[in-house]
Amino acid sequence: MQNGVVSLWQLLEAGRAGGPEFERASVAAEHSLATSASPGSLFVCLQVVAGALQVDGVAVPLDARMLPAVRGLLAALQGAHITTLRISREVRAEALVVAARRLLRIVPDRDDEPWPAGIEVQREHDEAAADEPPPLPLQRGVEPHDLPDSRLQAVFLQHRLVAGLRRIPGLDPAVGKVAVQAVVERLLSTPGGLEPLMLLQQDPARLSRATAAAVLASAFGRVLGWPEHRLAELGVAALLQGVGEVLDEAHPGPAAFVWLLQRGADDLWLRAALVARGVDDALGAAIPAALARVAGDVLTALDRGALDLGAALAAAPPTGEPELLDVLRAAFAGAA
Repeated sequence: MQNGVVSLWQLLEAGRAGGPEFERASVAAEHSLATSASPGSLFVCLQVVAGALQVDGVAVPLDARMLPAVRGLLAALQGAHITTLRISREVRAEALVVAARRLLRIVPDRDDEPWPAGIEVQREHDEAAADEPPPLPLQRGVEPHDLPDSRLQAVFLQHRLVAGLRRIPGLDPAVGKVAVQAVVERLLSTPGGLEPLMLLQQDPARLSRATAAAVLASAFGRVLGWPEHRLAELGVAALLQGVGEVLDEAHPGPAAFVWLLQRGADDLWLRAALVARGVDDALGAAIPAALARVAGDVLTALDRGALDLGAALAAAPPTGEPELLDVLRAAFAGAA
């Protein structure tokens, strides 16, 4: 059962990146679902019950391996107004790809469009929601970026950020170096990705803190089992929270939200903007925003005298995702 949940979440995450990873994840999910259904059951049944995810009628334990998968699948189902998703043990990888594309909104998710063979869906439409005004669309910028993002710049930025990275007791410095490299590479692969780094460089202290937050968010995401291609984005989102403080100390969240949306149409900007406001896109649930917030809280605790990462996590205030904090505390307990 748990393997099936994780494989479905990994399929959705691979679908966001596209490419061959999506096809490989669909084959892995096909194999996992064939062996994860309850004995005698023809289906793996995911249900949203009282705001929680149940699989085959049982609540899934929220440990480090399961928490992001459960949160991600729950948010995807709720976003599509799906209360029950039944997936046959005989489902084919091709059908899983089609279903994932609908849940990811890569293709339209229409009520009158049948789901592929082996997948059954029940929805609950909120009639009250029909009376509510539609949400305002997010306006993302399309302005051109003419900054040359060269390999030389990538190497220079990586060395500079690594050199200025503070020591975090309980975290291997090599982990920090790898995380910084991944964040810089992700930014430089995005049109205009140098702009936020140039803005943060106006305040070296804030840049150093933002870099440390990026490293911590990436490390936390790795503990939770996030795919490699998402770890860099988690780090970028945590790093870019610091942009708001440079723009408007009194209202950093809204300032960063607007500024980041204006950078361009790449989804990286949208996700970073939402994390800066303390929310996130449907498939990520609230975990990226919570990870960025916990990273900031941990740095504050270290500034106030916490001896190591474990102690800083123990001192961190509650979040909107209490299971997340519990998992991180258990993972880093006794880190020195």
